[in-house]
Formats: sequence, C-alpha cells, structure tokens
Amino acid sequence: MKLAEEGKSARGVHTRHCKDIAQEGCSVFQISQGHFWTDSHLNVIVRSSEDQIVPQACLAGNPLKAQDFNAGKELFLPIRKDAFGSVVRSRTSVHFSGSVACLASFGSSKHNFGHWFTDTLPKLFLLWDQWPRHAFDRYYFPSLQKPWQEQTAEMLGIKKEQIIDGTDIDSFSCDELFCTSFPRPKWNLPEWIPQAVRSLFKPFRDSSLFGDKIYVSRKDTTTRRPTNEKEVSDVLRKQGFRELVMSDLSLTNQIAAFFEAEKIVSLHSSSLALTMFSRPGCELVEIFGPGQISNLHYDIARANRLRYMFIKENGSSDVHDQQDEDPNLTYFPVDTGILVKRLSGSESPASNSSQSKANRLLCL
Repeated sequence: MKLAEEGKSARGVHTRHCKDIAQEGCSVFQISQGHFWTDSHLNVIVRSSEDQIVPQACLAGNPLKAQDFNAGKELFLPIRKDAFGSVVRSRTSVHFSGSVACLASFGSSKHNFGHWFTDTLPKLFLLWDQWPRHAFDRYYFPSLQKPWQEQTAEMLGIKKEQIIDGTDIDSFSCDELFCTSFPRPKWNLPEWIPQAVRSLFKPFRDSSLFGDKIYVSRKDTTTRRPTNEKEVSDVLRKQGFRELVMSDLSLTNQIAAFFEAEKIVSLHSSSLALTMFSRPGCELVEIFGPGQISNLHYDIARANRLRYMFIKENGSSDVHDQQDEDPNLTYFPVDTGILVKRLSGSESPASNSSQSKANRLLCL
C-alpha cells in the first residue's frame, strides 16, 4: 500500500486515507483521548475528546444512538437480549493508558469465524500497514472467547495481556485510539482482503497432512446439515475426499488443510473463509440449502483465482420443518448424483437445464 494521505478531520483526530487503488475508500484514524462504545450488535461509536463523532470509524445500525453519543449523553442501555438471544448489559466505561488498536466490528465478529476473517482481520492489516506494531500497547478484540480468536492472536504475535476482550468491555477511553473504517463497503468483499489477510499469517507451509481433496463436514454444528449426511460422506470418501471437522483442528492446521487442498466440498459454512489461503486453481464446490445464497465465497474464489461452483438445493426436507423459516437452520438432502457428476467433470453447467428444479448446479 502506498503511504496514506494525512490530515485532520476534527480536533485531535488524525486521518489517513488509503491511496492504494485496491483499498480505495478505506481510512485509518489516530484519535487523541479517544472514546469507544458498542452495543456488541449493530452499533460502534467512536468520538474524540471534543465529543465529536468520527463518522467513518462508526458502525451505526441505529443512528439515534450515534446522535445521543454525539450530544454527550451517557449510554447505559437496560438489560436486553440481542438478535442471537444473548443478554446484553451496558457496563461502566474504563480508561486505558497508552494506545489501543480497535478491531471492533458488527456483532457477528464476536462469534462467527467467517466475519472474523472478512471484517476483523482486515482492520488489523490496515493498522499494521500504516503504523509499526510497537505503536499499539493494546488491541480491542470483539471477543476472545473462541479458540480460533485466541489462536489468531498467538499466531500473529499478540500477547494475551495486550488484548481487551470485548465480551467484558463495551465502553472505554484511552490516550491514543487507533481505528479504521469498515473494510467492506456495501458488504461486498474487495479483492484486496484475501491477499491482505493471507499476508498476516505468512509464512505457512504445505504440511501434507490432509491430502489434496477435503470435505468440510458440519457434524459439529446444529444448523445447515444434510439429512443424508452418511451418504454424502460415503460418496465423497469413495471419490478420495478426506472428511474434516474444523473444530477438531487447530487454526494452524485448518489453514494448512485449505492451503494443501486442490478440491474442496462444503455446505455453506463460515469455515470457507479459509479459502483465502487456497492456491490458484483449487476447485471449490459450495452447497446451499433452500432459501440460501451468498456471493461471499465466490468473491474470495475470484480474488484467489480458484475454480468456484455451487449446488443450489431447492428441495425441502421433513426434518426440522419447524425451522424452515430460517434458511440458516434448515436441514436438507444433498443430491449426491449431481455432486459426483460435477466432481468427475461429466456434468457441465450447460446441462443444468435438464435437471429438476430441486437440484441445479451452477458454475461461476
């Protein structure tokens, strides 16, 4: 990245606008006596010591909160439940001496593996790209409750005592606050993000532990699972695929598995964010259930020059019918016939018109 343009957008706020074409629209901020607040769900508010909001550093799902904060009102929300059913309590703000690099994002980054890689870690890259690492005394993480969050810090050389756990603290001030704008404008994934995140973890090596064909199983979850799970596993095993349950592996080995693979099959899963580490030419088949579709992993595949395909299952299942209103919770059957044909190369995208509406394979 080229050296950013510097300026002052408000008293005590130093702004650098990223000039690299790939990162156009991203900004990083250094705020003297900065203040931070979040509801751990939709809103992140950043302001200067002059009670001025820094709009580009904020995430405001509810603009009213931002207006209240800008007016200098104290924000202590009553006990409530967020969209995921978790109890949310506002806590008293604390002050940290020295500097804090803030990696706060929308609430999904607290618990979702994919958002951790697409929203949180790109912010870390932007900050480390603009300032030396010794400029930051502490790092504000959305959470440190998941094993892969703690392992990320360890792999990147961030000491546990440097981390402020967002699970415990939702409001703080510090001598110097470093933060960034949201790296994914309009929720699309810019092509610079996979390369940037990959660069944080280098060097990583082919360990030859997992083979060149992997099937990412969701046996460790209670959502988005095939009703014919044994059939899918057996069919893919005969095709030479090794079944992996991501929660059984360390983050280091998860990255190694995706780096080694030449073919990957998975239901739509946040683990597919790890295709950021896959090599050009790797073939990815993503399987969506009824009502599901997402271009996120296609965006990663395009940036990494992977061969991307997806199977869209439009049929319904008599299992977990009570959850069908939420496509993220649905169980559904996978047509293993189409899957095998696609993997063998005998099923071309042009032949999809002959398939039933229940199963269509598309290649992008």
